[in-house]
Amino acid sequence: EQTELCMVKKGTLVGTTTFPFGKSHLIRAVKKYARMPPSGVSAFLKLYVEGNGTGPLFERAEKLLQIAEMEWLNQLSRVLSYFSEELFLPQTLFITVDDDVAPLFARALEKEDFSTFTLSPAKLRIITLTTESLDKTVTWAPSLPHDPFVGLISSFANRLRYA
Repeated sequence: EQTELCMVKKGTLVGTTTFPFGKSHLIRAVKKYARMPPSGVSAFLKLYVEGNGTGPLFERAEKLLQIAEMEWLNQLSRVLSYFSEELFLPQTLFITVDDDVAPLFARALEKEDFSTFTLSPAKLRIITLTTESLDKTVTWAPSLPHDPFVGLISSFANRLRYA
């Protein structure tokens, strides 16, 4: 439902902020402007992320998602600018999103140059935390859905338990 950005320096949380833009926002935007039912939007998102799909409805929804990606990037840039007023950002940004839309957000991030917010002119390194990448630190119950947000909390709690 939202994007949350937390700034951590040397293991200490030094700031956090959110803006109302996430997977649900994408679904609502496509549903509203393409006049698709929610099930159609979910199917479309899958096709879009996989790079498949044809026809005028797909093309219209694709344009809407590209606009939404730019809107998200603009909001993220504002947040990064806010954080960088006081601190230089680290070279690595970790992002956790629903697995089914992770490639969409990762592609959007690759389009943008965030080096103005860091000490180094090198490109900001983006690491997407998915259920697959969290498999090293989380044991998933076979009967439960794998959720990257729950996995991240579980991984962190496990680290605290053994600290």
